Amino acid sequence: GQAALHDIHGVADVWYSLGSNLAAMPEDGAAPIGGPGLLLLFRFQMAVLAWVIFVIVCWLLLSRHLGWELLVVGTYLVEDEQEMCQAIRWGRGVRDRVAVGKLCFTVTLYALSTLGCLTFAVCQYQRVQEIDGNTCTMMDYALFLYGLPPQAGSGVEAEVEGYVREVSGRELVGVSVCWDFRERADDVLVLLERDVWRREHDTHDEAPPLLS
Repeated sequence: GQAALHDIHGVADVWYSLGSNLAAMPEDGAAPIGGPGLLLLFRFQMAVLAWVIFVIVCWLLLSRHLGWELLVVGTYLVEDEQEMCQAIRWGRGVRDRVAVGKLCFTVTLYALSTLGCLTFAVCQYQRVQEIDGNTCTMMDYALFLYGLPPQAGSGVEAEVEGYVREVSGRELVGVSVCWDFRERADDVLVLLERDVWRREHDTHDEAPPLLS
């Protein structure tokens, strides 16, 4: 995968080279161009292309072993009934002769494809772990708390922040609480749409009726 993207780590308005490999980590150890997701996507595309080429080569080798008729059977055009009968008879003979070979090819290809998918999935996972270990993101500075008792009110964030600061002895940037609003999901979504509308129009006026 080759592409040119904006280099946000270098001088302003500098673009990555057209020769940038989006399927590999940069040599300078920086974060992947476009992020880990783009890198994994291009690795997946390369794997698919390699698999297609592999299948085509294997099919050609099978055709060389069983006979080149395997490549053309079922493709002949006939003009009358006699040629139709001859083509059907010839095709049936080819089919019966290569049936065992095609079955072995299909089973082997299925097994190799399954093993290849599992192996590639493990490689993708290892690459994600490698990227996460070599780069710094907001996830490296976040703390996930679970098992806390259900709470309600406007001071939940401040209470949790004070508790974590007291236990850890470190200053926090902020706390984000996961709220359970399933019983009033529709009301919350309406309020969010109103807030987005006011921010987009830079006004404190009441939102249109469609958002009410």
